[in-house]
Amino acid sequence: MRTFLYVLGGSTIANILFALALSTVISFEILFSDSVEWFHGGAKLADLLTAIALSYIAGYIFYLSTEVRRKVNSIHSTKLTAHRHCGKVISLANEVFFSITKVRDVPEENVIRENINKIKINDIVPGKTYTFDGNSSQQVQYNYYFPYCVLPEMQSLENDIANVSHLLEPEITTALDNVFNCSFKSQFGNKMVAHINHKDSTLALFEKAFLDLSEKTKLLKNELHKIYGESPWSASNKLQAA
Repeated sequence: MRTFLYVLGGSTIANILFALALSTVISFEILFSDSVEWFHGGAKLADLLTAIALSYIAGYIFYLSTEVRRKVNSIHSTKLTAHRHCGKVISLANEVFFSITKVRDVPEENVIRENINKIKINDIVPGKTYTFDGNSSQQVQYNYYFPYCVLPEMQSLENDIANVSHLLEPEITTALDNVFNCSFKSQFGNKMVAHINHKDSTLALFEKAFLDLSEKTKLLKNELHKIYGESPWSASNKLQAA
């Protein structure tokens, strides 16, 4: 039903005309069926408008049973693909937020702000040693922040989704692009930014990046649920639990 309403919502003009046609039939055939003519020829005009309205209603029903049904079936056929790929992106974002909230879910803005300043970068992954110019004698100790680790995986997901993007609805591809191009990715795309050599630095330095990732991930989840409905795996788990 959710997918059907989504597809139907894309036919605004057709829906408005259907509402007008239906109200015309109800008005002339039910509400004012026993009324006298307001002007000469009014009854014939009412009959003509009713006939036109009934013709449109019949055409609208045919449209629902053919074009809308075809579109709904097309979306259902790609439901697994959409949930599988979008689910991977959302799961990756959840792992990022787990470092802040210790809960694998997209947090609200206030939750990010409350927790982000409490976590020192040095507490997430202790300092690691890196070798520069292939010379083992030139080693520098850095406090390593893990989002730099997830970026290659995010890029890999982006490449995979590019191969199936033609199967997804435009709203989904736009939402995915927004996640992949949010400030979080650009913030930690620079290796030297990802390595912080101040032990007392906190994640608050990157608050905007986390908030942007949170907002874009929420939009992706909303679009996914609006168009494709509940994940088939979630529905299966509920049935097993019952």
